Amino acid sequence: MSLSSKTNGLRLRRATAQPARARKNCEDVQQGADALAICTGWPHFRAPDFDTIKSSLNHPLIFHGRNLYDPAFLEILGI
Repeated sequence: MSLSSKTNGLRLRRATAQPARARKNCEDVQQGADALAICTGWPHFRAPDFDTIKSSLNHPLIFHGRNLYDPAFLEILGI
């Protein structure tokens, strides 16, 4: 096994990434995604429609790097 395929004892898999594409709105971006990562504190993301997010993601999983949402609230919603 080459050094590039092993890091800290974890075997890494090469991902086949698709090129980024422009979308009309946030809802288009999340449609069919495996998870949603929010890395901004913009007001638009502070009070989203969680029902729409949950129904559009393949897995109801949100990573919010700005601690925008209460984890207990998201757990109640099943996200």
